[in-house]
Amino acid sequence: MRARHAALGIALALLLSPGRASHAATGPWGGSGTIVPPAHADGLPPKTRAAIEAAEAAARAGRPAKSTLALRPAFAQYAWPLERALNDLVVAVNYTDLDPGPGRLDYMGGTHNYDGHTGHDYTLTDFRDMDRGVRILAAASGTVTYLDDTSPYDRHCTFDWPDGGNWVWIAHGDGTFHEYLHMRRSSMTVKLGDVVQPGQMLGLVGSSGYSTAPHLHFESGDYSGPGGGYAFREPSHGSANPLPSLWNAQEGYAGDEAFHVTGLGVYTDAQVGGSVFNTGYCDVVNSIPQPLALGTNEDHLDMWIQFQSRAGDTAAVVVRKPDGAVYGSFDFVSQEPVQFGWFWAYYFFSPWVGPADHGTWRLQVQRGGTLVADRPFTVAGATTFAPRFWPRGGRSFRIDGTVQRDTLRRLPYGPPVTYSLLGAPSFVSLVQDSIVQVAATSSQPTRSAWFQVVMSDAAARRDTAFYHVVDMSKPLDPLAGAPDARPASGLSLSAGAQPGAGPVPLRYQLPAAGRISLAVFDANGRRVCTLLDEPRPAGSGSLRWDGRDRSGRAAVPGVYFARLTSGSTSVTTRVVRLAP
Repeated sequence: MRARHAALGIALALLLSPGRASHAATGPWGGSGTIVPPAHADGLPPKTRAAIEAAEAAARAGRPAKSTLALRPAFAQYAWPLERALNDLVVAVNYTDLDPGPGRLDYMGGTHNYDGHTGHDYTLTDFRDMDRGVRILAAASGTVTYLDDTSPYDRHCTFDWPDGGNWVWIAHGDGTFHEYLHMRRSSMTVKLGDVVQPGQMLGLVGSSGYSTAPHLHFESGDYSGPGGGYAFREPSHGSANPLPSLWNAQEGYAGDEAFHVTGLGVYTDAQVGGSVFNTGYCDVVNSIPQPLALGTNEDHLDMWIQFQSRAGDTAAVVVRKPDGAVYGSFDFVSQEPVQFGWFWAYYFFSPWVGPADHGTWRLQVQRGGTLVADRPFTVAGATTFAPRFWPRGGRSFRIDGTVQRDTLRRLPYGPPVTYSLLGAPSFVSLVQDSIVQVAATSSQPTRSAWFQVVMSDAAARRDTAFYHVVDMSKPLDPLAGAPDARPASGLSLSAGAQPGAGPVPLRYQLPAAGRISLAVFDANGRRVCTLLDEPRPAGSGSLRWDGRDRSGRAAVPGVYFARLTSGSTSVTTRVVRLAP
């Protein structure tokens, strides 16, 4: 049997020619191309793997060796390990490779993985979402046994870094492990010896180590391999894995899902070095900012679309003018299964458009005549951009006894801006108008504190950067879904009459204007859907949860929690859903 390694790399299985635009394009068609990601890489650095193996061998000295699956201990049941639910800007990109040879085999008999992969990769759609801070949650109880939080860079889109990233191993008393890899720099909130429960925050999703996108590599295993060696355990049950599922609620299989869009937008040649043909993987995975307005003087209308698909899936891409007329359309055919990929295309723009075409256009994707994605964009006389933090819109600090600073940066072609803090704790300040300063010590009650920096231009257009402060001298953070014990004065959230089977009215009160997030979580702390994530004025507001998750599926009857977050504080209200 070939050697296996704990896979730290994410294989973005977009082949050299994963799709093509049909020649049946209409309008002033320019061309299209696919995004070719870097090849995958596997494994912890050899010296790290060797050190863990040696430590485990010493700990097992004198114990009887386990050498077959039949003798393996019973694994714990796992809760979902992210605060966001699958398909809520989270994509299942790779499963464990069960084929012992050079082939690929996932738990359902498919190939939704890469050769030698030893866990599950749950990937955020882009680095912009990583900047917002997506929490990694303990899937089961256990003790933090190994970790590394020294990787200084967490934004890899190529395999160009010689370290193994930031990661945590959690051990059960029965000899099993589960592992969490690629965390964001300085975001880890546990230390060696900490005992954690399901829903405990461990850190934030990043792209540290051998990684090419912001993602969590989640893996379970034990030392029941030949000679007491490490052996991974595929946690999902399926036609190619007869072992019981380790999930409390196993997610659906992503390997046979039909073509679906996970993101799309328009951009200019200037944003990618002067030519649409320069559009590369690192551009799209960093989320190319869409212009506030696309000028009619631009040579091209450039567009990108992020998707997953099966081989042979087709989609129609349509660009519509303000009056609904079709400016251009083309068919896209996926020639191979695509686990996580993009394609770009462009239409000629100037001189085919003019002042009569100013207004709101739409970039749309259709499947079988059904609209599956719709992105509006504005066309005007000249290209302009809204405020945008760049190259990153958030980071984590770790309190270390020194004053730390972060100089705020923005797109070079955006408008002049000013900055302000939102929800910042007392030990955080803004100095010299554009530098975030974190004091040498904190007053936060638990290991994590959160705040935002708001960038505004003269027209009151805004962008928000999201910050996370870790103080390891404090107690562990509350479990996901637990009500915040320190609500901001005047911040409130309430639900309509409970229990019920229909839509749930939610009412909130904001003491000050700012960006807020309103999300629904299940009883295990897993995010079901995000209802609101945008700036709102001070005062009261309301909306309804229709009882569905991010994918539009009806939520099962049970207990849920709606959480309203503003800055570093949040309030939670309980929602009980009955069967229809």
